[in-house]
Amino acid sequence: LQMLDANENKSKNNKPLEQWVNEKCNGNRKEFLEKHLIPDVDLSLKNFNNFIEERKKIIIDKLKSILNKE
Repeated sequence: LQMLDANENKSKNNKPLEQWVNEKCNGNRKEFLEKHLIPDVDLSLKNFNNFIEERKKIIIDKLKSILNKE
């Protein structure tokens, strides 16, 4: 799982996720989303339920891959 480092956490602060991702991805959105286990879906608040479900799947898959390596 990817935790935010201190600088990323400060930059996230109270910004909406959609705005924060757009500011931080530096033209490499796909890599940024993968690194932070963020699904490539609408990140606006109106799509929150779908975002949570898709992120849950990504996190479960990531955990399974980590646990299967041991």
